Amino acid sequence: MFAPEIIEEKLERFRAEMGWKPVEHSIEEVDAFQKRMEKVFEIDPKGVIFQTRGLSKSEERFIANERAMCMASCYYFLTRYYWIKSKNKIHRFSFRQGQWILWQMLCELDRKGVSKMLQILKARQLGISTIAEGIATWESQFIPGVAAQIGSADGQKTQIMLGMMTLALDQLPSWLPPTQTRSKVASDRALLEFSRIGSLIMVQPGSMRGGMGQGATPTFVHLSEVSQFTDPVSQLDEGLFKALHEGPELVVLLESTGDASHRSAWWWKEQWIANRDGYWAGRAKFLPVFLPWHTTPELYPGDAWLKKFPMPESFHPNDDTEAHVRRAEAYVRSTPMLSKIMGAEWSMPMTQKWFWEFNHEDHKRRRVEKSWYRQMPSDDYEALLGENDKVYGQETIEVVNRTVEKLENTPVYALVGDDIPSRREPEEGKVWYGADAPPRLKTRWITRKETKLDWMFVPLLPEPEASFDPLEKFLIWKEREDGFDYSIGCDTGTGVGGDRTVLEVTRHGTDAEPDVQVAEFASDSIPTAEIYVYMAALASLYSPCGMQRPHPKMWIEMKRKFGDLPYHMARQVGLRRWHEWGQGFDRKTFDEKVSKHGRIGWYTNEWSRPLLLSAFQYAIDGGWYQVKSKWLAAELGALEQKTMASGKTRVDHESGGHDDRVFGAAGSYWTLHQADCMVERAKIRYESPKESEILIDFGQSGHIIELPGGKLWDSMYKTSERVMARQIANR
Repeated sequence: MFAPEIIEEKLERFRAEMGWKPVEHSIEEVDAFQKRMEKVFEIDPKGVIFQTRGLSKSEERFIANERAMCMASCYYFLTRYYWIKSKNKIHRFSFRQGQWILWQMLCELDRKGVSKMLQILKARQLGISTIAEGIATWESQFIPGVAAQIGSADGQKTQIMLGMMTLALDQLPSWLPPTQTRSKVASDRALLEFSRIGSLIMVQPGSMRGGMGQGATPTFVHLSEVSQFTDPVSQLDEGLFKALHEGPELVVLLESTGDASHRSAWWWKEQWIANRDGYWAGRAKFLPVFLPWHTTPELYPGDAWLKKFPMPESFHPNDDTEAHVRRAEAYVRSTPMLSKIMGAEWSMPMTQKWFWEFNHEDHKRRRVEKSWYRQMPSDDYEALLGENDKVYGQETIEVVNRTVEKLENTPVYALVGDDIPSRREPEEGKVWYGADAPPRLKTRWITRKETKLDWMFVPLLPEPEASFDPLEKFLIWKEREDGFDYSIGCDTGTGVGGDRTVLEVTRHGTDAEPDVQVAEFASDSIPTAEIYVYMAALASLYSPCGMQRPHPKMWIEMKRKFGDLPYHMARQVGLRRWHEWGQGFDRKTFDEKVSKHGRIGWYTNEWSRPLLLSAFQYAIDGGWYQVKSKWLAAELGALEQKTMASGKTRVDHESGGHDDRVFGAAGSYWTLHQADCMVERAKIRYESPKESEILIDFGQSGHIIELPGGKLWDSMYKTSERVMARQIANR
């Protein structure tokens, strides 16, 4: 179909069966024959074709040759018989560089003999829809039994796509295609049928209700602007994708820019991340293809644009442009297909730098530069850039990611014991046995009525990181250590999907030492009536000798977030050390004492939400909280500051995302630090000994000692190492 080797095999099979082999004719030969046939095949005003005379043997052979060549080779059809409209002209299709890159990927999948399912994240106007409609036109005309489906985000855009195909069909010579037996085009559910070869073209927009592709088995699919579909879960996940069957004949092209403003944009982004991270490990169906704007130099900048805005002789790219160019060049050189076509040492031409900077500065003046990045990106990060500002800068996220533990170094446990339903116990084949397994963690709790409750954290077998699901599992990076206090942040959910229940365990840091995340549990299926057991088991695990006094301080969100029932049941079990609402803010004293007049837990409202998240942001930015969970780090990196309809700003997760881990971790940090004087802690962190040339800088997750002569010594921050550093400084 696409790869030259596959086409040659088809032609050889044709020769073995028919006794002759089709050959390629040049564009000039094709045009000359078409002109000669104009007088042989005439079309009246009603569209009826009349043949004015019989065909000679050479003419019959030429027509048979062209039909056979088009059937064997999509490339032959596109370059000889596919006509398009651009710049007010109708002309024969020719490949742009960006289209050629996509074509080469289709050829590579064709060589492997597998389905060609691609998710295409791209810049604007690269011509992906043009080549996709050309392939759809070819399949419907020359491959028997094809069911081709096309669609865009709404009815109008879909009609534009259909218009490309109807134009192409109208331009075909009358002697080449099969007879069209049905034409319903004046509808957002258009249908073209060619019953003599059993093929059809279905049109379904992304604004339709219900699943797409139902009632048929599509073998070719092209959907455009998928990030703007009304309900991609029901339309695609539950509809279209269930109607697709794997095979080398299957072609599915999903393409879109990264439209962060649409309410369904989260689906497109999550689909991209899943395919990007899982395809090469054999765990995702769609090949992720990102096409930057600079892959189409024919359009960006183009001769017409340069004529209007000529590049100044003294032009020197500014810092924003240089940063963008570095990202673009790094992406090309690290992507095999791009570097193969564009060159392993590709560098952006100066005219493209001028084009990008000119437009970027214009967007900056109008304060819409993020839109420019999304529409003209250098890599997939820029393409999926959100509409809102990120709460945490890239440098902070990079520091956070350096403290995150790899999954291979993270012990993973399941909980068994008293009041844990059997349906939630781990499957036997997933429990880790043997001498190399992490130890089983046993703990006991004594209730108010002196009833003994026993639990055990059972280690689970390691799983590949690409397929690991952290939900319903305990991730324990550090067990309880003597001399430290602990807190547990409880952000409770419904237990029926969507909103999650998260338990975050934090080791309390004092003076210059940061807090450390030591354990995490997250679930979207455990109901609020059961979660108290998991809270009690964690509290017991991080209590001295497994007993309840003093157990970790419990922070739980109440009222609005379903925390009342878990709190009530945990109190009955015997948990007594709770965060008291508003301590030090809406009361006159900093002394913490839970009395009969106090309110237990955390109540999120208009002022308390920014209070909590701002304090936690200060801890993250300043290195006062050390993150171990990659999933917490991911939620931190995705937090956005949104402007609400009232004009006020609000820190929230991005569309389709979660912030439950952030709230749990923030609560576990806040409850033990709400009365801290941070300037005093900072003074301890940054201290310079008297009568010494050695400067000790206790940084975010370690300390650095600068010795005379500019030499550096650094290590992870530990109490013993801090003492050693002071001894060195005092010598």
